Amino acid sequence: MSKSVLLLHGFMGDSQSYFFPSLKNRFATHDICALDYPNPKTPHIDEWTELFQTQNKSHFDLVIAHSLGGTFAWSLLSRGLLTCDVLVTMGSSPGPKDDPGMQTFLKYPLDYEKIRTAAKKIIVVQSMDDPWTIPEYGIVHLKHSKGTGLFYADKGHFETEELPEDVFRLLEM
Repeated sequence: MSKSVLLLHGFMGDSQSYFFPSLKNRFATHDICALDYPNPKTPHIDEWTELFQTQNKSHFDLVIAHSLGGTFAWSLLSRGLLTCDVLVTMGSSPGPKDDPGMQTFLKYPLDYEKIRTAAKKIIVVQSMDDPWTIPEYGIVHLKHSKGTGLFYADKGHFETEELPEDVFRLLEM
């Protein structure tokens, strides 16, 4: 049975960055939505939200979001614009951003109660040596979402062509 999969890239990324091409191959038999969000070097949450809403779909079986894309996913869930069966965030941050455009992604406060209702299963993936999002950010998401955490010692910001197989094993549980 085909599932709907939403892939959300991060800051300075697009749907061809890092592990997204391998995810598209892995989920090739599924309905994949992988948009290239506007102005990835100077992003603004309202522009990203506007594009997200043009695809006229608000529920996905699986959402995999990297970095700022994860922050965007948390916001969409919190604002009632997205629901999903499974949310996986990789190196996502609920904290302050250095860039003014990125800072707009904190414009809407996160409501974890709404998030827990909007996502049936939440998986927070974080690396202890991530140079962009400190591990404590993953712990904050995990604590408030009551999800499942997968923490690595040495995966950086997951700027790789493949995701660790452990992530996919959690999806199968």
